[in-house]
Amino acid sequence: MPCTPSRPLRPSIVATLILLVSGCTVGPDYHRPQVNAPATYAQLAGWTQAEPAAGGPKGEGGRVNDPLIDQLEPLVSVSNQTVRQDYANYQQALVEVQIARAGLFPTIGATGSATKNRSASGNAARVVNSGSLEGDVSWAPDLWGQLRRTIEKTAATAQASEATLANATLSEQVALATTIIELRSSDANIDLLQRTVQAYQHYLDVIAEQDKAGTIAPSNLISARTQLETAQSDLISLGVARAQYAHAIAVLVGKNPEELSIQYNTTMPTLPSIPVGVPSTLLERRPDIATAERQMAAQNAAIGVAVSAYYPDVSLSAVDGFTRRCPDCCMWPTTSGR
Repeated sequence: MPCTPSRPLRPSIVATLILLVSGCTVGPDYHRPQVNAPATYAQLAGWTQAEPAAGGPKGEGGRVNDPLIDQLEPLVSVSNQTVRQDYANYQQALVEVQIARAGLFPTIGATGSATKNRSASGNAARVVNSGSLEGDVSWAPDLWGQLRRTIEKTAATAQASEATLANATLSEQVALATTIIELRSSDANIDLLQRTVQAYQHYLDVIAEQDKAGTIAPSNLISARTQLETAQSDLISLGVARAQYAHAIAVLVGKNPEELSIQYNTTMPTLPSIPVGVPSTLLERRPDIATAERQMAAQNAAIGVAVSAYYPDVSLSAVDGFTRRCPDCCMWPTTSGR
């Protein structure tokens, strides 16, 4: 039985097959881990399942009431070096998402050149202008979902980077509030020690007069002087500690210590009241939990990227161009294509 040559596949059929295969995505689909939790708790009613959301509203109920904290806290998000570094990492992650998405579209390139040759033969001169232009288009269909898994991975990484930025901002703001509270405590202790030194000085003066009159033992004078000098030494140590707190505050807000002058204030900040049964919404505000969950999603997508490497890749490309030469006249008079 004679063999008849088979007809080549039409381009439309090839394109249809590619589109059908492009719907495949290898690797496991991500599902957020579920924890088997009871419907209710015996000691706490009205609880809800926590949904980590680093970008959600943080609220104002947990703020420390202090004017200095309110003044300097916004600077942490703008000038703190650690926060700025994490912000740059977050911006880089967003760009990587855009780069990954660009792989879904064709790549178009073009090259061109132009030359002018001048030759002389006797008294005659000849000028030849020539030029070429070439364009190419290439596209790699996402047959096995490698690009889609890459986009999924980079998107989850960007979300984890966003949560890391929120975590760094929150950590630096907490450090700022803690340092300001320590500064206020130092101011209160300095005020107390200053009054203590004045009292000890007055006591030493009285003891010195009694020692001159010979009504007390010399050891009482030595004890009073030692007591005064100890208090003065503690006062100096508190002054050094206060300066260190002030320098730490300046670093946290991205300033030099000389640029930030903090006045003495013995008024301690008012701390917020925290209920005994802390609601689960506080856990939802923890950016570190959201970071860990998004990192797990990114690693899950990376499995799909690795699995797709076992399968062949297909790339479609087309190249076209032309070259024209023009002797003794303008460029591009004739056409030759390929």
